[in-house]
Amino acid sequence: MIQLKKPARKLSLRKRFLALTSNEAVQLRFYEKQLTKLIMRLRNHRISSELKAKGIVIANMLLNEMISLATEPNVSIEPLIDRQRTIESFTDSECWNFFETRKEDLPRLLLNLRFPEKCVLENRAAMSGEEVMLRGLYELVSGADQHEIVPIFGRDQTQQSRAFKYFVDHIYDNFLHLVTDNLTWWYENVYLHMSRDAIRAKFGGNEHFSTFGFIDCNCLDTSRPGGGPAEEGTDAARWHPLIQRAFYNGWKSVHGLKHQTVDSAFGMTLDMYGPYSLRKNDLKLLAFSRINARLRDL
Repeated sequence: MIQLKKPARKLSLRKRFLALTSNEAVQLRFYEKQLTKLIMRLRNHRISSELKAKGIVIANMLLNEMISLATEPNVSIEPLIDRQRTIESFTDSECWNFFETRKEDLPRLLLNLRFPEKCVLENRAAMSGEEVMLRGLYELVSGADQHEIVPIFGRDQTQQSRAFKYFVDHIYDNFLHLVTDNLTWWYENVYLHMSRDAIRAKFGGNEHFSTFGFIDCNCLDTSRPGGGPAEEGTDAARWHPLIQRAFYNGWKSVHGLKHQTVDSAFGMTLDMYGPYSLRKNDLKLLAFSRINARLRDL
């Protein structure tokens, strides 16, 4: 059975290389027009039988070219492997390199992050909460392309993408309050004091040394905003240039966003503010966040 090529948008990522390319689509339209014209001329009863025979040969050649262009090649794709990764499936060294966490701490992290035993992804596929957490940690630590993660965890790129979205949404929905204008919680639970004492001990136990954390802004590159048409249709209006300029940082020569974090001596983020345009400097976010006033209130 002949399978015709489909547009890339109708195929999964693993089959995109079998899709009908733009050049092939243009060529097919050209052949189709030529074949239509030829058939219309062959219907003319005034042409001789000799010319009609030549026309039929040419028509068959055009049709064969169209079929060869539009036919999907018979290529076998290797089946996906579901490795069903667990904490125990990684060695102590892999846990530290992949997740920057000791293996004995990962079960405690899984318990406290409160991932459900079974996670249902957007496409209704199921994955264990343990695997979703491990996949999310690995992508955050390594920054690897989602295609590169497939050989380690199995399944395909789309499943990794959905699992990572589930991971981020779960953390955001359940723990955002810990770092959003919540310094009082950290203070009342003596965490700020513990961080201060750790830093004080590092500097020789000076009791007048009262630093409890570190503040900095983090920059995130993005694509250029407002780069396309502002509406649909031909001759559509373009976005105003000021839109992309509002996110452009001339010092780093990139468009992007930034957010400010306050971190403890133990590596925990205690407060997060943003995001703001990368065009703003660190002092702007320091003022907008009111971090000094909020610390005074403690």
